[in-house]
Amino acid sequence: MNKILISTILISMSCLATASTIEQRLIKCSQIETSPLRLSCFDTLTSTINIKQLNQSEKIAKQNTEVTAKESKQVFGFELKQLVKTPDEIVATITTLRKNPRGLYVVSIDNQQVWKQKSSSSFKLKLGDKVFIKKGALGSFFLGKEGRNKRIKVKRIK
Repeated sequence: MNKILISTILISMSCLATASTIEQRLIKCSQIETSPLRLSCFDTLTSTINIKQLNQSEKIAKQNTEVTAKESKQVFGFELKQLVKTPDEIVATITTLRKNPRGLYVVSIDNQQVWKQKSSSSFKLKLGDKVFIKKGALGSFFLGKEGRNKRIKVKRIK
């Protein structure tokens, strides 16, 4: 039994010695057909992995996903398309305001975002109004005016 264990370790070590990167070592281990040999190969590989290398790769991954507050406001409204944490609400001023052929508002706000009204309920807006856009449930958004208790459902189009 001990001879088998020693030979297993020696075989797995020889496989790992010929491969230079972790990926290559994983491929070599996965190509071993017998289960005990394959398991000992993976065990040997995991014991040789440098913990510092793993910590550095985790730090790099975190840096790539962090976004500044300004960038998160730019992607506000495109949550389902982005994997970025955005604020729950933005406050802005209406810069352009028009109605589409169905009588629904198309609103441009001061941060160059364009929102289209989705609900047909009446809501009075004027150019220069200060509005807020809040996240709703299931990826929905609502536009409202400060000082009013009513809001309309909107969708970001630009």
